[in-house]
Parts: sequence; structure tokens; C-alpha cells
Amino acid sequence: MSGLPEVRLALIEDDPRLRARLVALLHARPGWKVVAECASAANAASRIAAARPDLVLSDILLRGSSGIDAIAPIKRALPRVRVVMLTVIERPADIVRAIDQGACGYILKKDLANLTQHVEDVLAGRAPFMSPSVARRLLEQVRRQTRGRPPGAADILSAREREVLEHAGRGLHHKEIGRVLGITASTVKTHLQRTFDKLGTHSTIESIHKLRGDDEPLP
Repeated sequence: MSGLPEVRLALIEDDPRLRARLVALLHARPGWKVVAECASAANAASRIAAARPDLVLSDILLRGSSGIDAIAPIKRALPRVRVVMLTVIERPADIVRAIDQGACGYILKKDLANLTQHVEDVLAGRAPFMSPSVARRLLEQVRRQTRGRPPGAADILSAREREVLEHAGRGLHHKEIGRVLGITASTVKTHLQRTFDKLGTHSTIESIHKLRGDDEPLP
């Protein structure tokens, strides 16, 4: 036995070939085990609740339903479970809706080569997590909607705090942000914690969401 703690995973994906590929990718990590596979959102909550996974990977576009609709029932049954959306879609409206429902990550299918690393990041608490291209789309939305807006949440952050948050939103880790900005990883962590404290948030995605504001519709 490897002695590694078991990580229990569940999948919601209606494409059987992709589902099989995801299972193979996840099982390649020692100690990781897919304990539930669902093809639709309709029966996902009950099956996943029975399997009690640590993390759920869910597609958004499912036949006849949206994977986002499965998030709230799953979180009601298993409040501590992490739910990560896996999709081809980069629409900011879907990102925000998934976060509102309780998702803690948003990964693009074109980024499957890095899937296990992204899952590790979420399991280690480096979450919410977004694929870099998804983060860029959401950050662009923030910039468009805060341009010309009266002073608000963004104005209480220092220039450095906004800079660090932007790099974190693009998916960079503390050390990578430090190299880009010429500061230490611990300083990066301090800036992010100050940002969370100022905004009353607990994560990068939640902070970006707060800066975006809720008074303007997303496209």
C-alpha cells in the first residue's frame, strides 16, 4: 500500500468516451478513486450523496439539463464537497452562476492535460480555481463594468493588491506571481489576504465577483 490518503471523486458527464478518459486521467494518480459516474444532472445528487466523494467534476452542457443545476442539490446533501465545473464554455454569466450555486472551480476541457494538477490545487485549498483563459474573460468583464463607475469595492484596494489579484485570477501560484512582480511568495499571500479582508471575501474568484458587482447584467 502507498500510504497515501484516498481521494474520492465523482463525475457528471454525458459523453461516455470523455467520461472514460476522465476516469483514466484521475485513476492515474495514486490514491485517487472515481466513486460515482453520472450521465445527467437529474439523478446526480442522490447518487453522489450516496458515494460521498471529496470532489465532483461536472460538465455544464448536459443533455436536457445544465450541470450548474446539480450544484445546489449536491451541496445541500454534502456541504463540504468541492464542485468543479468542466466545460467548453467561457461565458462570464455561466462562471458567475456556477460560483453563486457553490462551485469552487471552472476548468476548460481544452485544458485536460493539466486536469490532475488543477484538481490537486482545489483539494489543497487553492480554490476557487479557474483555467487562465476563463479568469481572463471574467477579469475583462470586471474592467468593462467598473470603467466609469462611482467609487466602490475596487477603490479600497491598493494598486499592488489589484495587480496581485489579477495575476492570481489568471491562475498563477504565489511563487509565479512573486517572480512576475519581483516580490516574495509570502508577500503575495499577504496582499491576497489583505484583499480578502478588505472585500469581506475568502477567495480569488469571490473577490473578482465582488469587484464585478451585481447591478449590471453579464452578457
